[in-house]
Amino acid sequence: MKREIRFSKSTIELREDTGKAPVISGYAAVFAPARSEDMGGWVEQIDPHAFDEAVSGDVRGLYNHDANMILGRTKSGTMRLNLDAHGLRYEIDVPDTQVGRDLVTSMKRGDIDGSSFAFACKKDAWENDDASGEMLRTILKADLFDCSPVVYPAYPDASSAVRSMFPDGVPEVPKPDTRADKDCRCECASCLTGDCEDCDPDNCTDENCRCHERSRVLSDSDRNRLAIQIELRAHGVHK
Repeated sequence: MKREIRFSKSTIELREDTGKAPVISGYAAVFAPARSEDMGGWVEQIDPHAFDEAVSGDVRGLYNHDANMILGRTKSGTMRLNLDAHGLRYEIDVPDTQVGRDLVTSMKRGDIDGSSFAFACKKDAWENDDASGEMLRTILKADLFDCSPVVYPAYPDASSAVRSMFPDGVPEVPKPDTRADKDCRCECASCLTGDCEDCDPDNCTDENCRCHERSRVLSDSDRNRLAIQIELRAHGVHK
């Protein structure tokens, strides 16, 4: 599964109580109907149940998604995840380490105020959004790797956004389905653009496609040949 990264526009918070470790908290992800900005040809939203299973797994709290800068972990109880109507919320007990102390100092200064999460999509759905005319991707189920306070809570430009979100390669965005014959489910380019007549019946994946109507119109010689083959097979002769 490909590792993807998303940034949240929600500001993270720092809480300090006397005699206790500092706690940072924030929303790593916000659920639908909230949508992302244009992600290079499509927009995205997260189903409220996308992380139902993932929150019970072993998720890390990292600084800038760097495994060398560990802040907390759900397995050890130093990090907690919670799902509510708004999104995926995390809390991390900041460790008394160089990384932890530096992070607290930077947050107090206002240098760091964004959140991000890394995940692998296990199930998604694509559809044409008639209202906006864009392709809409809905993340239905995902595994979580980490939730992270980050220096850059937004993408500086569209091209780097795509590289950051899909470091292992950009997924193929489905082409809009403009086929005229809604009963056809062949995925070839001709069928998707409404030209089922131009589909190759030998490679077509749907028997309901109109391209098969051409193959069913037999010439006289083909009809005679087929009749002979049927007759031979009826007498136990296979040719």
